[in-house]
Amino acid sequence: MRPASLTVSGIHEAKGIVPAGHGLWNMARETFRQVAFNPFNIGFSLLMPVFMYVMFGANQPYSRISVGSGNVSATILASMTLFGVLLSAASLGAGVSLERTQGIGRLYALTPLSATWQIVARLISSIGVALLVIVVAFVAGGSIDAEMTPGTWGLAALRILLLSPLGAASGFVWRFAVQSLVVCFRGEFGGHCAFRIRFRDDRSA
Repeated sequence: MRPASLTVSGIHEAKGIVPAGHGLWNMARETFRQVAFNPFNIGFSLLMPVFMYVMFGANQPYSRISVGSGNVSATILASMTLFGVLLSAASLGAGVSLERTQGIGRLYALTPLSATWQIVARLISSIGVALLVIVVAFVAGGSIDAEMTPGTWGLAALRILLLSPLGAASGFVWRFAVQSLVVCFRGEFGGHCAFRIRFRDDRSA
């Protein structure tokens, strides 16, 4: 068998070449599992919006006041759901910056996934986490006091879902612009941690 030529055309014509983007759904699925089943995210992204809604939107004197196509309780529910969605997406973006400091990005460089495909995989996973938060919050709110027309329920969920990449995008910005270094040292009264943020300066490269 004649070996393939080490040119761009020769490599593309060779058999067994893994296509670009191979493993996209695997990475999106694993990222979704890491974010969705993280205890921090479960507490702050899933449970806190429901808890805040129960405190301020459910069984209150103003809860059943009609507003537009729903009531005040539903308005508070949508706001708390958006809070949970943005928080979960931001934590996903923060995980990307941690991967940079830990050098995991070098392992990704050995895979067919380019930086663009990695971003696409994380956006897919962030949308999946957003859907989970929306379903949990809306089911909890709809079973208590929140009332909206069927079309308004769907429109509210769609708008919150479309806003979810904003939280992930903020994390990606920190991923490419900031390097966070945590320096832990032992002091006289126990352990202490000092946080130092160093902004990248590409001109010094």
